[in-house]
This record gives sequence, structure tokens and C-alpha cells, in this order.
Amino acid sequence: MAKIYALRSHEARARNKLAKIEAENNPVIAKANLEQLAQDSFAGKTLGRVRKQIALVQDAIDGSIDSGESKQLKEYTDALSRLAEIERQLAGRPLPGSLRPKQEKSKRIASTSNEPDEV
Repeated sequence: MAKIYALRSHEARARNKLAKIEAENNPVIAKANLEQLAQDSFAGKTLGRVRKQIALVQDAIDGSIDSGESKQLKEYTDALSRLAEIERQLAGRPLPGSLRPKQEKSKRIASTSNEPDEV
């Protein structure tokens, strides 16, 4: 039984290795596979639904601006902010300011002598 699972494992690794090489050689295929995977996943489907709801709420906001109903406008803008937060999380974007830019490493070359550097 263990030999069967080992054989399946080796076959799967070989298939994955070939698929990776093929994807590296053809970026169009890799992008299409990633997009299809994103659409098939729960997060991808939910992200699509949230984006549709955002579009509907934005249309409702435009309508309530025209009608001048402030209470409805506030409710719609609150809903829009909640949907935008959900969309940000599902899309995998960080909060603004949460990622710091990488600091550049010092380019100064260490001196091999014990004498101070001349200015």
C-alpha cells in the first residue's frame, strides 16, 4: 500500500514540476490559470459578489444625492464603507501605512585597516 502512495506522490511531483516549467515559459497560461483559480475559490466568488454590491450601492448613493434624502444617503455610505473593507480584505490589500518601505542597506564598504577614514 505504501508503494502505491509513494508512486502517486512521485507522479504528482513530476506533473507539478512540468506544469511549473510550462507556466514559466508561457506567462499567458500562468495568468489564465491564476485567474481561473481565483474565480473558482470561495474568496474569488465572494469578491465578485461584493464588487457587484458595491456598484449597486454606488448607484443608490447617486440616486439619494439627487433626491436629497440625507438619512438614506448616510445609510448607503455606511454600507459602502463596510463593503469596501470586505473587498479590501478579500482582495488581499493591506491597510494604508501598514507596510513600510524597505530600508536601503548601507553601501559603505568596511575598511580593512585600523586607520580612520580620511575626509
